[in-house]
Amino acid sequence: MIWPPKKSQYPKQITVAESVYSLKFVRKIDDIGTLGLCNGDDKVITIKLSQSREDTLLTFIHELLHCLEFEYGLDINHKTIHKLEKPIAALLFDNFL
Repeated sequence: MIWPPKKSQYPKQITVAESVYSLKFVRKIDDIGTLGLCNGDDKVITIKLSQSREDTLLTFIHELLHCLEFEYGLDINHKTIHKLEKPIAALLFDNFL
C-alpha cells in the first residue's frame, strides 16, 4: 500500500458501531476553511478534494473521531481531536504497513 493512501484507496463506506457512514470527496465545502465534515445524523463523511495525500489522511482521521463521538456519545474537545490526528496516523503507519 502506498502511504499515505491515494483518494481512490479509501473505502466508500465506514462502519462505526452499528452505523454505516458513506465517504464522499467533494471539490468545495461551503464553510470557508473547512477541510472535512462529519454528519452524524445523515451518516456522511465529506472530505475536500484539494488537499495533499497526507492532509487528506489527517482529515479522514479527524472526521472518524467525530464519528466515534456521535456513535458512542463521547464529548471530545475539538483541540484534542486535532492533537490526535498525527499520532493516530503514525500508529497506523508503524503497525499496519
